[in-house]
Amino acid sequence: EFNPPPLPANVLPHVIEAFAHERAKKMGVDPAGVAMAALTVAGAAIADRIRLRVKAHDDWHESARIWCALVAPPSGKKTPIISAAVRPLARIDATLAREFQNAMAEYLKLGKDEQKATDKPAQVRRRIEDTTIEAAQEILKDSPDGVLLVQDELSGWFGSMDKYSSGRGAAKDRAFWLQAFNGGTYAVNRIGRGSVFIENLSVSLLGGIQPEPLRAIVDGSHDDGLIQRLLPVILSPATVGEDAPSGRQVEAYEAAIERLYKMAPPKTGTAK
Repeated sequence: EFNPPPLPANVLPHVIEAFAHERAKKMGVDPAGVAMAALTVAGAAIADRIRLRVKAHDDWHESARIWCALVAPPSGKKTPIISAAVRPLARIDATLAREFQNAMAEYLKLGKDEQKATDKPAQVRRRIEDTTIEAAQEILKDSPDGVLLVQDELSGWFGSMDKYSSGRGAAKDRAFWLQAFNGGTYAVNRIGRGSVFIENLSVSLLGGIQPEPLRAIVDGSHDDGLIQRLLPVILSPATVGEDAPSGRQVEAYEAAIERLYKMAPPKTGTAK
């Protein structure tokens, strides 16, 4: 039971702040939810090879990785907010999927000897949705720049970690996602599946959840830091949106996500 404050001005990048206010007015939602969803997508679009050196005299580097939870009742329009923010990254992911399908089609045309001498095309992704950790591992082994996990209902994501009655499977799932927040190398060794090496286990997270399920999850949560990694954004009640043409703010935001996706690491030692 919290009265959310208004989104402060001149805190976020102008393109995100302008997009948040334009979309919020059209959709009848809290601009803070749009802003944080857009910021999460922007972080996910930036390749993990681009890192911020936190201290000049330390080897402490951080990638642009955010976990955000939009908290509101079913009428809070969480799903439309997430969809609007994720749209440009979803378009990029769809392009990557088509490129992979075309590359696989060419690969399958090769003879057996040619296939042995040719690397099988890798399926690079930038967005995933409802997934098991096993499926996520297969995607992440070919996606070292990281992916955005979109969870329309985070309560289901948390619930999937408790699907094993013994509790050991839940601990394994939680350990995987904890590592996915931190990034870095990750190795999987299974008798049935063999070995899978993930160069960079990096997952940004954007999802929605209702207040009551969130309370239950927090009350029953393990003290392992998983819930603390989420940035909760409590939304003001939704209203009726405006029926008006979209402004240039949407186009500017989507172009910014495209630029962030294409951005290369700096060639010199220190980024500004």
